[in-house]
Amino acid sequence: MMVRLFVYFLIILVFPLGSFAGINSVTQPSNGQQFTISGTGLGVKSTAPPIRWETCENYTTGNNLSDESGWWSYKTADCTIEAKTRGVSTKAIEAEISPTRTPVVWRNNVGFESTGIVYVNMWIWWDWGDLWPTATDAYQIKSLGLHPTVNDTTAEAGPGFGGSFFPWWYPADPAHPVISLYHYFDAFGTVSWPSYTMDTTGMWINLIVAYDMGTIGGTDGKFRAYILDSDGSYKANVGNGDNKDFWTASEDNEAYGYIDAIKLFNYIDLNANPTGSLTLYYDDIYIDNTWMRVEIGDNAVYANCTHREIQPALTWSDTGITGTFNQGSFKTGDKVYFFVIDENGIPSDGHPVTIGGETPPVTGMSSIKRCTLNNGALH
Repeated sequence: MMVRLFVYFLIILVFPLGSFAGINSVTQPSNGQQFTISGTGLGVKSTAPPIRWETCENYTTGNNLSDESGWWSYKTADCTIEAKTRGVSTKAIEAEISPTRTPVVWRNNVGFESTGIVYVNMWIWWDWGDLWPTATDAYQIKSLGLHPTVNDTTAEAGPGFGGSFFPWWYPADPAHPVISLYHYFDAFGTVSWPSYTMDTTGMWINLIVAYDMGTIGGTDGKFRAYILDSDGSYKANVGNGDNKDFWTASEDNEAYGYIDAIKLFNYIDLNANPTGSLTLYYDDIYIDNTWMRVEIGDNAVYANCTHREIQPALTWSDTGITGTFNQGSFKTGDKVYFFVIDENGIPSDGHPVTIGGETPPVTGMSSIKRCTLNNGALH
């Protein structure tokens, strides 16, 4: 008996009651309204709101993105705000692209450099219009760039083309465009990650990009990128297969310095001499310089979710988080799970709530698991 009591005493010393990190409760969420998460060990996010939360619902249809936002710069042609539905959203950023029109917008001095961390989460819709390749042609459409800087006069990434591009290859089979990820080490070489084929027709695609740029001159950084495929799974287009992390920070950082600019490229590679035009739509662009964030998903296990929506925070302490609820394309009445993700990209257990309904009862609390998921992948 004394031995058993002694063991219990040691357990309490090592794992004191109430020290398990996680979510205790979440107030009933309703789109556009404030939610409150209560818990323990939620971490401290020094600046609770993200650097940028780009949603278009309060913008005027037909106006330019740079004018409405006051945040983006543009060259030659601006993106515009147009009617486009994604769940509860009724407007989106439109970029109509042709061989003679490249609506480029960008932002320098984003704030990535100050922490060495990049996190971008966005939704993209492809309307291929009448831009069709021939039986032998294939061409590239660049939709997103992350760079040390963008030249305010020429809109070119610099120095050189340092940074990362996220292009889509449009092959001779137009039903199956291919996404590729590129990282330019210097002006003379390119390293690309494997591509995979997916059908982008008639669906919103969730693209998630996360960097830990590591130490200048070192190789201790990480690159992670995910995309929601048409089969309802988040695919990691990194390394030699899914859920592989790597980053050759030394070469890039020595040549160009840390990435601190974001660019919606909207550019067609003209080598294949395409004709016609296509249209890209962007919605709910979340930009931050930390991996700490709040999300909702459709499964109690973060890695098993087939649909997630980011939740912009308003305040953040170790015991509580408030934010503006983003329903996205979930429906009122859907049961979803709140997750708090820490600075290493590790999610808590999901805490269930019903959108616009009663919060389901929960026994105990959900914990932030201090473990490695999917080989450390931000998934």
